[in-house]
Amino acid sequence: MVDPLNAWWAQQLVLCGWAFEPDPTAVSAELAGERLVHLGVEERSELGWRLLEAFAPGQPNPLCQLDALELLALAAAAGWLPGEQVRAWVKRLGEEICIHHRDLDDWLKALLAVRSGEGWVRGDDGFYEACEALARLEQDGDGVTWEMLVARLARREPLAALWPSAQGESVWRLRAAFAPTLALPPSPGLDWPDVAAWLGEVWQVHDRDELIRLMLWLAGQGDRYGWDLDASRLLEQDADQRQAWLAGLQDAKPYGHVLLTFVARGEPLEWAAWDWLRLVELAYAGWCLEWLSQQEAEDFAGHALDLLSRRYSDWLALANAYQRGRSLFDGRDLNGEVARDWALLLQSPASPWREPLAGLLEEPLRERSRAAMRAWRSEPRHWVLALASIREPDLLFRQGIAPPPNDARRDDARGYLRETLGLFPDDGADGLRRYWLPAQAHHLNQLAADASHSALPRTHTPFGEPQPAALAQRNALAACSRHAATIHMAEKYAFYLQMTLDSDEFDAAALTDQAESLRGVLCRFYPDARRLLSAWAAWESVLPDGDGPLLSHEICWHRDDPGSPFHWLDWTPGVWQEPGDRPSLPRFTALALVGPLNTSAWSDPLPESPASARRSASGSTATTVCMAPKAWPSSWTFCSVPATARSIRSTTLPIPSTLRGWPPRSLPWSPTTAARRSATTCYGWPGCAITRMAATTST
Repeated sequence: MVDPLNAWWAQQLVLCGWAFEPDPTAVSAELAGERLVHLGVEERSELGWRLLEAFAPGQPNPLCQLDALELLALAAAAGWLPGEQVRAWVKRLGEEICIHHRDLDDWLKALLAVRSGEGWVRGDDGFYEACEALARLEQDGDGVTWEMLVARLARREPLAALWPSAQGESVWRLRAAFAPTLALPPSPGLDWPDVAAWLGEVWQVHDRDELIRLMLWLAGQGDRYGWDLDASRLLEQDADQRQAWLAGLQDAKPYGHVLLTFVARGEPLEWAAWDWLRLVELAYAGWCLEWLSQQEAEDFAGHALDLLSRRYSDWLALANAYQRGRSLFDGRDLNGEVARDWALLLQSPASPWREPLAGLLEEPLRERSRAAMRAWRSEPRHWVLALASIREPDLLFRQGIAPPPNDARRDDARGYLRETLGLFPDDGADGLRRYWLPAQAHHLNQLAADASHSALPRTHTPFGEPQPAALAQRNALAACSRHAATIHMAEKYAFYLQMTLDSDEFDAAALTDQAESLRGVLCRFYPDARRLLSAWAAWESVLPDGDGPLLSHEICWHRDDPGSPFHWLDWTPGVWQEPGDRPSLPRFTALALVGPLNTSAWSDPLPESPASARRSASGSTATTVCMAPKAWPSSWTFCSVPATARSIRSTTLPIPSTLRGWPPRSLPWSPTTAARRSATTCYGWPGCAITRMAATTST
């Protein structure tokens, strides 16, 4: 029995110049493919756009609807779409046509009016005669009449979905921001013929490993990182400072103008959709090229949808955020073009975005994608990368499958280790242990606790009083009393460890063990990323590193962005094994007394490496500073520190007679109280470098 819907479909194809056939798909696959190319449809994504245009919001174009009927017949004949999906589209088109046209005459008049408005640019191809033939059939009651069509469309029946909707497939509806996905799995020839060239030219990606690193970067940092930091700082600046910032951008001034426009206009300063939607597109591209398995591609796309659904309440908010990101990237304000650019997806009754954004991600895929993102960052080195990226953001391009450091990076790391840290290959990986300073962290914790309980020592000492700025800094430590100070020390250690890894001069297995130790320690002090980053931000605001800008904006960005790699690390505590030695209580007391005065002296001295000894012998100057009490209170340990290294040679000298009876009896003393008081009280003799340093040191 002939289906009236199919017969009506075949009748409409007569208007497209087809001979009448009861089966509208009775065309050879080869001819159908050629006809599709002739009509400008060379891939399935273009077919998706043509079908969506047939369901434009408002009054749809009847000629687009007629073209869609022809394209569906050709797609079915060419094997582009399964028959069930094609029939679902044809029925949906028939319903849309009947909604806007009361009968066949009204439908044909609408078609003729559009053709007339176009000036018959398609030529006199017998269209008018075909319309007259269909009208006569309707009048004679032959074929499928309009009344029969309406009755057939009213029949309730299960239909295939217009867009892929099987388990795990709904996530690809996000890709409609670039090209609608009509069918899965993708085929490079049918869906994206030039995908490899696109990846190479636009992204400089040429293999699977590079693609994975890029996708992890988009998920965890992306372009939004720099834009967010600029926006947060601009909000704190006055007009003159903003103009000075703009002047310093040089070639990036168009971006700066757009961002300042957004700030002045009160736009939401949020654009993460720019990164996360492109992540979906890259996952699809990897699947097309078979660089990614279906599960891997779904995991990355599911992760993007997970992040998007956390950030945006609906599709309109997502589209606006993407448009703001595109505006910043292009350097021109495109916010006024949202309606034009996104109307089809946001308002078409057949849009793949008709389903609510919040309900698009199935729970199994959500959990699987979260596990996959953690698995990609499960190696301990990702902890080191994440911590070090606060100071060097480009390190996050190296997530996933580790690339070997290039020669320039290797040379930079080696120079840093030698000139800044005084660390040489013959020190071995254990040489890095000197920079793990638990005594410093413990001392800062005690100072913060004392400050929070107003248990700080008097500011007046026999050698003067600290500067007001130092006192203010000391008192501000009270705000850190709820945060362990370990991260204040450990983040610097992580940066040194990253430099050591990049130098390619130390035992990789030993460095991996240190990275695992670092991970295990931090997981015990901080149960999750938010706690760790909040602690880091608190200590950074009170004890900035040097005279450079604070890192608070960078730290808080990673705390608040759900895609930051910090939130996707392995937070399971391991075996307790610190990267360095933890001092005994007596040794800690000694370090606490001197450490605040000599920031590099928070660990025991190590034997001088042969390389460092050669540098010292070559004439490098040395400075003598006090390291720690060795035999209380009759002697002090002095050390010679080469100017370009941190290796230490120690010498024990007697206490000068001017300090006999020290500590002063006017101050109650015990090893712990002395450690706590050492931040603002100097025990030394006039003229000693230690004394001069202590006058301006609060921690």
